[in-house]
Amino acid sequence: MPIIVAMMRGINVGGQKIIRMENLRASFEALGFRRARSYVQSGNVVFESTKASPNGLSKIIGNKILSDYGFSVPGF
Repeated sequence: MPIIVAMMRGINVGGQKIIRMENLRASFEALGFRRARSYVQSGNVVFESTKASPNGLSKIIGNKILSDYGFSVPGF
């Protein structure tokens, strides 16, 4: 299964867009991604998935963050 790194800009920076990393990992797992693990408090997540293309994954993740936390973040 491919290993993917999601890099999201602006999470937990300057007291804005705060997400606890255990909650972020849970959001990724709720999407069906496997072995989700975060890197420090940056909002970057490494996970395994066979779903979609990179652009498709970016949309899926962005929509999940918006629905779970009420804000959007650019991701790549």
